[in-house]
Amino acid sequence: MLAIARAIMARPKLIILDEPSLGPGPILMKTIFQLMTTLNEQKAMIVPVEQHVHQALKKAHHAYVPKTGNGC
Repeated sequence: MLAIARAIMARPKLIILDEPSLGPGPILMKTIFQLMTTLNEQKAMIVPVEQHVHQALKKAHHAYVPKTGNGC
């Protein structure tokens, strides 16, 4: 959460998030996805790498989803 907060303070045009929902509980995970929407509305491009595909797709304008994940 601290890394996300530090990134937001710099007002970047692009934010890449690697598994932002990994670790926090369900309530905080909902907050993170809401924050991603808010940042996107403020013209920041958000690129999440996320295992919660269904949640991420609800917020996405575009998505790339691998057909299978074999760890490579």
